[in-house]
Amino acid sequence: MKFTCNKETVLKEIAIAYEIASSRNLTSFLSSVYLETTGNSLIIKATDTNFSYETSIEVNVLSEGSVNVYCDKLLTILKSCPDEELLFESVNYDFNISLNNNRDSLFFTLKLTISESFPEIVMDDNIISFRFSQKEFLKMINHTLFSVSNDESRIYLTGVLFCKKEGHLRMVSTDMKQMSIIDSPAEDIPDFKEIIIPKKALNLFKRLTVNDGDFEIMIGERKIIFKFGNTYFYSYIINNTYPDYERIIPKDDDKSIVINKNDLVSTINRISVMIENKTNRINLKVKNNEMNIQTDDNTLGKASGKIPCIYTGNEEVTIALNYYFLLDPLKIINTENIEIRFSHPEKAISIYSVPQEKFIHIVMPMTQSS
Repeated sequence: MKFTCNKETVLKEIAIAYEIASSRNLTSFLSSVYLETTGNSLIIKATDTNFSYETSIEVNVLSEGSVNVYCDKLLTILKSCPDEELLFESVNYDFNISLNNNRDSLFFTLKLTISESFPEIVMDDNIISFRFSQKEFLKMINHTLFSVSNDESRIYLTGVLFCKKEGHLRMVSTDMKQMSIIDSPAEDIPDFKEIIIPKKALNLFKRLTVNDGDFEIMIGERKIIFKFGNTYFYSYIINNTYPDYERIIPKDDDKSIVINKNDLVSTINRISVMIENKTNRINLKVKNNEMNIQTDDNTLGKASGKIPCIYTGNEEVTIALNYYFLLDPLKIINTENIEIRFSHPEKAISIYSVPQEKFIHIVMPMTQSS
């Protein structure tokens, strides 16, 4: 095979392939990126069996063929090249990369990783397929990804629940200390069985999103595919039952705090230098229409800051929280004000935007002995 193209054209795709290709076995297709020239296109594939990536880009094909090359090293080489047109050529068991207009000034030879043929990427039978807004799907991901658990012993919590419910697409995530739920209108989308999408798949979706247009979602029994034009991203589905999250949603919140989001974030950030790292706890003391945000008194000292709010309760309350669980949703809420609802300072609090949108973030408070 032999082709030319600008460095940036191929670098972006190889960088995404690198996120998927394994680096454990340097002689296997799992550590490789598959390159194939045909017509005026370069086909690029990578897989680690759980995730697969396939795309095609337009290049100047001088001769057709295919190779497997070590993805990590190819990416490193491309990053080191100047932003010029490059020449790629396979010769026997070598894959040569050079500047197209001056081969002598920069020349790399990368050994092929031919040990077995690259596997065909096969989708499940009986798939459900529909189109959806990239922008809206990305919004749903951003509202849920930070609540996903990293506890591999509870594999069902290491992904995001994705389902259709009452005319909406819904995403849910929880690590049992916080929970995020977001809905998006989807009346014309067919019903499908709820699935759990791995966190890595949604992070890779964020890399693949290209514009505000639609993309295609294909859901099978064991896989989900995201299709953007000529690009396909395949992911396995976590085969477990998700917890009954709806019973966790507070139903009896009778107290409310409306507060300026930026004031809250900036005050927490200022006093965070005195927050105890072992607990990450802050105390929200609310009385009348004022919130006093305090750190615990520790060996280094303490800090506090007061900001105005609108509080509907009568008695003074103190809510102890892991401040990361409060800041994470505030980073992606775009409204000027937010509302915190609760029934008791030691029961779950709910965080909403003002005006309220189709999402809710729930945080479990910390007890004084935590």
